[in-house]
Amino acid sequence: MQRPILHQHANGSSHYTYCCGEEDRQPYRFEWQRPRQHVARPRRTKSGWALLVSGFGVATAMFWATILVSPPTSEATAALTASAWCSEMERPVRLWLDREVQHRTQVGNVIGQENFHQLLLWYRSAHAQCVAGDARSADGNLKALERMVAEVAVRRVLADED
Repeated sequence: MQRPILHQHANGSSHYTYCCGEEDRQPYRFEWQRPRQHVARPRRTKSGWALLVSGFGVATAMFWATILVSPPTSEATAALTASAWCSEMERPVRLWLDREVQHRTQVGNVIGQENFHQLLLWYRSAHAQCVAGDARSADGNLKALERMVAEVAVRRVLADED
């Protein structure tokens, strides 16, 4: 059994209890319980901030190790090679179109303007397909444009002879 504990209140009344004190901060130990032995806890060597900083340090080191081992590659070189390939593929048609535009601005030729606009639209479509990576369609369209340009050139030569 435990010892009775006397409680005195501010109004002068008092009573005995066998439980913990009402206003005491430390709980009372019962007689049958062994006294609490103070266990020395090891002091923490790192605080929460030190762990946070060391975690960021490790993450930063891993990031830079990844970057140095396998650096990111740019897609600009692939686009550049595709652009060079496209310009090489469309060069014959482009040269003719540039000459034709220059000729039409000097002469002011309105005859066959609809056909010329159609050729320009086909060229723009083939160029867009080439840049988008659809090489097969672009190649087919550019070959068809070359045939059309050849036909227009033959017609012009025949018209000049007449």
